[in-house]
Amino acid sequence: MKLFQLTPRLVFESNNKVYKFFKSNLECKEELEKIKNLPVFEHYDDFSKHKMRIVEILSIYEDFYVMEYVEGVCLSNSNNIQDYILAGAWLKSFHNCTLNKNDNKAILFGDFVKSHLYIDYKNKEITAIDPGSGAAIFDEIEIDISRFLVNIFATKNIQIILLNRIINKFFSGYGTDTLSFSKLDNQIKNRIFKNFTKTINLGSGIKKYFNAYLSLVFSKINYLLIKKKLKNKLEKL
Repeated sequence: MKLFQLTPRLVFESNNKVYKFFKSNLECKEELEKIKNLPVFEHYDDFSKHKMRIVEILSIYEDFYVMEYVEGVCLSNSNNIQDYILAGAWLKSFHNCTLNKNDNKAILFGDFVKSHLYIDYKNKEITAIDPGSGAAIFDEIEIDISRFLVNIFATKNIQIILLNRIINKFFSGYGTDTLSFSKLDNQIKNRIFKNFTKTINLGSGIKKYFNAYLSLVFSKINYLLIKKKLKNKLEKL
């Protein structure tokens, strides 16, 4: 058995299946409803030469569901900077399923962060897990991108050269032609604050406040140091 997390929900692997438990039947039902409303997504991407997909749910119970065990390396554990190109390509492929080019809105994945993306080098597959609370909502594509970037900004160190490389690779995979810097800037600021309040609400004791404030500080500093280059990248066209 492999334990992935205890909070806010218990998630573990057993016999090559992943079990995700919820606090109530309603909470489980609401998440499954969002997943059901996502577009059917299994796409071969010509740019990256990988198959893009979302994890398959195998069975459903009252307060938990069972998913397939995804092969590959989690992006959080990857030391290959090129994998961020694949992350950008996955999100681009997903957005393109429902993209309205008139207002650059699409159905969102919700919680697109590096710990929710697995890369199978052998089979050339990229699989996303755990759509978030904002999943299946038709809204600005910058919302999904802001989640991904702020998740990286929250890393508790300041490595601007590495951060620049990661962002450049991500946008090499996603592209910049459909993006608005002003929209992305607003969404990044909103997401930094939302992540802070979410961390405060999840835990208990002094440790949760310390972690929340630490993530808030590093997110703001990293974004401040990267903002100008990000703006130039998105507004150069």
